[in-house]
Amino acid sequence: MKSEFLIVAKRLMETEKKPMSPRDLVDLGQKRQLFSDNVAGKTPYQTMKSKLSVHIRRFGEVSPFVRTAPGHFYLRRSSTAVRRHSTQNPFDLQRAGRRYSPTGHQNWIR
Repeated sequence: MKSEFLIVAKRLMETEKKPMSPRDLVDLGQKRQLFSDNVAGKTPYQTMKSKLSVHIRRFGEVSPFVRTAPGHFYLRRSSTAVRRHSTQNPFDLQRAGRRYSPTGHQNWIR
């Protein structure tokens, strides 16, 4: 895992112990000064979301990250308890034009 965004995301999720949005991750990472000075683009939130999404899609079950809901990510090894307590109903997502992943690893499919 070479991306600074992924390293910061993993560190924050380990300390906060809850699923987080890319905006929450970037804001908290900047507040705690976890990013180097060269991470100052126009859309760091979108970069964080993209890095996490691509990592999950590319590495699947091996990725340390998992999507717990649209726009929220967490660590795979800690996500079982979160999934059990999730308020998202798969049928609500189907009505919203999305399909729930039957494999259980919470990759949301459009």
